[in-house]
Amino acid sequence: MARHEARRANILDRIELVEGDFVRRAGEIDAADIVTLDRVVCCYPDADSLVGLSAARARRLYGLVLPRDGLLVKLGLWLINAGFHFRRSAYRTYAHSNSKVDQLAAANGLHILSERRTFFWRIVVFDRPAGSDPA
Repeated sequence: MARHEARRANILDRIELVEGDFVRRAGEIDAADIVTLDRVVCCYPDADSLVGLSAARARRLYGLVLPRDGLLVKLGLWLINAGFHFRRSAYRTYAHSNSKVDQLAAANGLHILSERRTFFWRIVVFDRPAGSDPA
């Protein structure tokens, strides 16, 4: 779908689409001006690796959409996981600590630029101050 949309917007030649487990392939992936993880953090068990490695590759902006901290959200994810369990699916969702995610981004030189919340989701954009290129 991403390839189709990039072709439709006539920007396919300006982006690189990489398939696979990002954490396993991170060493092959160059830094980018903008890195986004839209509802990805909650699908990955190791937020430290996922957020740490992806934040390190954001030259200018880093955007995340992840579940908010909170009892109702955690209950909702637990119910979703119970459904996966009963259907014998190995897939699980994760409620990673928002403050831990922020700390991982900050450890990579990123600062919160904008933040919005819905009932379930937290949408946050981090920026990298000018002159502080990723390591």
